[in-house]
Amino acid sequence: MPGATVDSAVGLWPAGVVLHAASQRLEIRWRDGVTQQLSAAGLREHCPCSGCEAARRAQRRPPGDATLQAVHAAGEYGLQLAFSDGHDRGIYPWAYLRGLHDACVPGPPAHDTHCDSTS
Repeated sequence: MPGATVDSAVGLWPAGVVLHAASQRLEIRWRDGVTQQLSAAGLREHCPCSGCEAARRAQRRPPGDATLQAVHAAGEYGLQLAFSDGHDRGIYPWAYLRGLHDACVPGPPAHDTHCDSTS
């Protein structure tokens, strides 16, 4: 990160990543002590790849029932996630994942968002 010190970048590196298949949550434990629980549905909906970005601009949404099938390291850059709908092109940078709200879990029907980037 340009201009970042080692201390300010520490939180952008995970200490551990666990896929909880039964609950369909991705747990990320960050080196600064923060732990996130991110839902598969929210991660799929917020895929950062160019195809998904274009779909969001066209107000199309990905399938809501896609499950997280695999998690692969994308070098030191972030994670590549593979979903049951066949989508596996998006690479989720560490900084992007850290920016997702840690309440990224399916909400009640009245709140149709899976990830809320506000705190």
